[in-house]
Amino acid sequence: MTIITPNSISGINSITAQSNSLNFYTTAGSTLSIGASVSGNITGNVTGNLTGNVTGNINSSGVSTITTLQTGAIQTTSNKTILASTGSILKVSSNKISSNLTTTSTSFVASGLITTMTPINSNSNFYVTLLGGRHGQDTSLIGCSIRIYVSVNGGAYSQAVSGNGGETLLYSNSGSVQAPISHSLLYVPGVSVSTISFQPYFRVAVNPGTVYFNYYDSNSYGEPTLTIFEISA
Repeated sequence: MTIITPNSISGINSITAQSNSLNFYTTAGSTLSIGASVSGNITGNVTGNLTGNVTGNINSSGVSTITTLQTGAIQTTSNKTILASTGSILKVSSNKISSNLTTTSTSFVASGLITTMTPINSNSNFYVTLLGGRHGQDTSLIGCSIRIYVSVNGGAYSQAVSGNGGETLLYSNSGSVQAPISHSLLYVPGVSVSTISFQPYFRVAVNPGTVYFNYYDSNSYGEPTLTIFEISA
């Protein structure tokens, strides 16, 4: 039985429309928003906002286009987090160099190994690794010092981590030495980022001489790789 009162209609089992759509309007002729609690299945397309809690599954047999999905985390059916709102890797960019690079300068000089990224989010943080290759010096009592520099939004390069804590130093007091580069840092920009680039700089430390940012030979033994990981903030 269908009961109609001034403020409600109850007892309706089905509504059949004469066309492909069914619209509800206010007395002023405006499209009406419907607020309802539904137990059961909703089959069809929704154009507009779905506000409230959904207990159960949302199944789509086609392509669902969502402009903005706001959630704290995305999980598997076994409750394992796939993507968290903070701390997840959003994007990775990498570059390497295959050449001999030397200097006699005691001031930091650019290596030319540059990795650039256009991040997915403008407020992300960046984890940077510089690995592999062979850096060192030809004689005793000389150090090869490496620091990572950063350029934000096309600006000038500056040291990503201030002080000696952001520096890798290879030193020998007993002749020539070569070793793989091992350097990493977490960079927190503190500003909105549209593009970001990282580049190692290197110099002679301790005593005058020649140092190598990279030894490279025909066997491709010297190929340092600079990788950027975009981390959701």
